[in-house]
Amino acid sequence: MSTSAPGTSSQRDPDSSPSAASGACPGPAAPALGRRASLRRLAGGTAALIGAGWLAGCDKMRGDAVNVPAPAASRPPDSVTQASAPARHISHAASEASAGTSPSDGSCSPLPAEQAGLFAADGSAGAHGKHLNILKEPGLLRADIRSSFGQFSGRADGVPLTVSLKLVNTANRCASLRGLVVYLWHCDRDGRFSLYQDPITQQNYLRGTQVSDEAGLASFKTIFPGCHQTRWPHMLFEVFRSPEEATSGARALWVSQLALPQDACKAVYAGEKSYADNVAKLAAASLTTDEAFKDDGGVHQVATVTGSLADGLLATLEAGIALR
Repeated sequence: MSTSAPGTSSQRDPDSSPSAASGACPGPAAPALGRRASLRRLAGGTAALIGAGWLAGCDKMRGDAVNVPAPAASRPPDSVTQASAPARHISHAASEASAGTSPSDGSCSPLPAEQAGLFAADGSAGAHGKHLNILKEPGLLRADIRSSFGQFSGRADGVPLTVSLKLVNTANRCASLRGLVVYLWHCDRDGRFSLYQDPITQQNYLRGTQVSDEAGLASFKTIFPGCHQTRWPHMLFEVFRSPEEATSGARALWVSQLALPQDACKAVYAGEKSYADNVAKLAAASLTTDEAFKDDGGVHQVATVTGSLADGLLATLEAGIALR
């Protein structure tokens, strides 16, 4: 893993888009600045150029994506559900937090912009003065992020969780956003971030990228995270217009965070012995005081979680981005 400072490649012309002839994933136009644009500027990752190994072609990228169950006909088009309800079922209604679905009239809300924090490994200044940049690593594009890759080996243990983000354009009646790159990362069940915190500085698991498909979905196989220090259980992600921009030093289109619902967190932390240390941490945390979610209690950032501890969980979140 490189610890050198990122390259100085500048942002691409917002009016330009990758051409089909170039072999790059088609992407939408750059977004208009939102009310939290300053946070996005602070948090947008910069990365160095890499070879063709990372950009192996959109068809292959999407072929590696996680298969998420199709929505039921009686539900809104962007609702994702489990095919069955196994024992010890967890179900968090999206309506409780206005997350995961959008009204049938085509209205949806922009996902609040957040800071990427000190453990992004996106080329920005990180914890302990590190300037790590995992975005230029060829193995980062993968659906299953539970294992380390490249020069590292190891696997993060925990309750299986599939995370499915649905990217929609809030400036175009919530149209699905195809061809965007999502970089997702989060802590392990003990609240530690790979690459930065002992004893997992020599691991790079629980980090990965995916390209959104025709339905705007980008999905990852991972584990349910623990509580990081005093934070509410969460995941972080950056959205880029194309694989080239994700690796060339361009700023992210959007940086935000996903919050996990309280009932799912309680079920995992109390139901799995390996998560027991998180029970007290969760009791001391709150969405209304969390550094990222306190503005509105995470009303648009709390994911919908369904499934079971035995068979795995599914977390879905609609990520609204205004692209014009």
